[in-house]
Amino acid sequence: MKHEPVVLVVDKNLSSSVIMTKRLNSLGFRADTVTTAQGAVDYLHSIENIPDLILVNLNEDDETLINLPSEVKNNTRWDKMIPFAALSALADKTLMERLIRAGYSDLMIRPVEHEMFKDRVEKLLKKNVVLSSQTFKRTLNEDGILHLRTLLLEFNEFGVTAQSAIPIPVDAQLSLQSPSMTDLMGGPVQVRVVSCTARGPGHFEAVFSFVGLGAAELRAFRKFALSSPKSKSA
Repeated sequence: MKHEPVVLVVDKNLSSSVIMTKRLNSLGFRADTVTTAQGAVDYLHSIENIPDLILVNLNEDDETLINLPSEVKNNTRWDKMIPFAALSALADKTLMERLIRAGYSDLMIRPVEHEMFKDRVEKLLKKNVVLSSQTFKRTLNEDGILHLRTLLLEFNEFGVTAQSAIPIPVDAQLSLQSPSMTDLMGGPVQVRVVSCTARGPGHFEAVFSFVGLGAAELRAFRKFALSSPKSKSA
């Protein structure tokens, strides 16, 4: 019998909890729900098989929810066997740092597009953790700015796939400074990291979506993409 992935949703808001349950069900996942960090701990005490993922919806600066991985580690027998992911409306560097220190594997910024949400959940279920304290320290300097060299593998008017030697935090907003793109657009191109997947030692593949391009810029970039070689340095 095929295993049905189980996601434990921790959400104080009943309405958003119902919506998330329906969303997970539509993707083929079973969703169980609790409203508090203590409720999550009690749930884990009451079951024989652990959930495949714990998804925490942060609607406010709630320390008990932020520290949930520690509560699970200290008060249940499951320790680090379950990946944790957070949903938040805040794309905040300080929050990201706190979540990493607390033991979260991912932070998704609401609203999350359906395909992106599906991709991120599936990666977490496979224990494919991109974001970690080591990743964060290596990729962000003290000012929160990412500096690295990438090889652009594919690009079109919607986004870019690039190769990097180090992992890139998902949802980070970056400035892509490929010389040819900069000349075309009259300046750096703003992008957001959609996903980052390990392909081998020192080999990561990141997908970027463009941020804030207008219709004229999209047309110019479409023409540029069609007339350019497939791989470029950035």
